[in-house]
Amino acid sequence: MGTVLLLVAGVLFFGFVSRSLTAVKDQNRIRDYLLQRGDRAINVDMLLFVSGWFSDLRTRSYRVRYVDRAGALYEAYCRTSSALDIRFLEEHVVGR
Repeated sequence: MGTVLLLVAGVLFFGFVSRSLTAVKDQNRIRDYLLQRGDRAINVDMLLFVSGWFSDLRTRSYRVRYVDRAGALYEAYCRTSSALDIRFLEEHVVGR
């Protein structure tokens, strides 16, 4: 019984650490992508539960706030995965 609990705890811990490391890597990729466009990331937040998340478990969704070259503040939603580039699904200006 103790061995099973230890195994389950180990698997859960490994999953958490793996997902956290993937999120950090994704956030850095998104920040680099924005810099290449000439924009500056304010924050990049992982969205755990979004519409359609269960149908495609390989992609991860993020809410991104950034400032463009002209100084406009944007809020955007994007998806990424290890095999795909960053895809912005929705972007809109929220301020200056």
